[in-house]
Amino acid sequence: MRFPTTREMFIPKAAVKVADKASSAVVYIRTDAQGRPCAVGFSGKAIKPAFNCYYRSEASREGDVRRFFERVRQSETYRATVKAERAEKLAKPHKLTVGHILVSSWGYEQTNVDFYQITALRGARTVELRKIGSVSHEDLSMQGTCTPRADSFTGEAFTRRVDEDNAVKLTSYAWARLWDGRPRRWTAYA
Repeated sequence: MRFPTTREMFIPKAAVKVADKASSAVVYIRTDAQGRPCAVGFSGKAIKPAFNCYYRSEASREGDVRRFFERVRQSETYRATVKAERAEKLAKPHKLTVGHILVSSWGYEQTNVDFYQITALRGARTVELRKIGSVSHEDLSMQGTCTPRADSFTGEAFTRRVDEDNAVKLTSYAWARLWDGRPRRWTAYA
């Protein structure tokens, strides 16, 4: 049977709590049995400590704690800024409409190109897509260009969320973006 890990398991007895007022950082300071200054620091809701050290002097411990508080402040400020920017982008409506063609280019040793057409809008950030066929032209051996054939559906309809950059995540390895009207290059593997 496993016991749940808690933050209190890492906090030494008789430690003094020092909290940063401008961030979620907390440090517990104490002196160990050998008389060395020690500190255990946590940030956010973390259960395990960010650091657990002993120091040669009180001054070095103070400097380390100060730098830790500053790093946590900078990290939390950056995360809040990114979150606000993303929320602002997501508040704007996406630019995709019914009939738009999206292109996805993916592959490792070869480049696969797939085209999708938007068949319906579902809510503020969701679109319904269907895969469509393409016209392919081979330039050289096992490589060439292709263009989509609008309304020539080859797959069933499915829905996807539109991200802040008007792109749609199809799979873990493929994204679809608005097609710019130019032929796309493809390669094949023998």
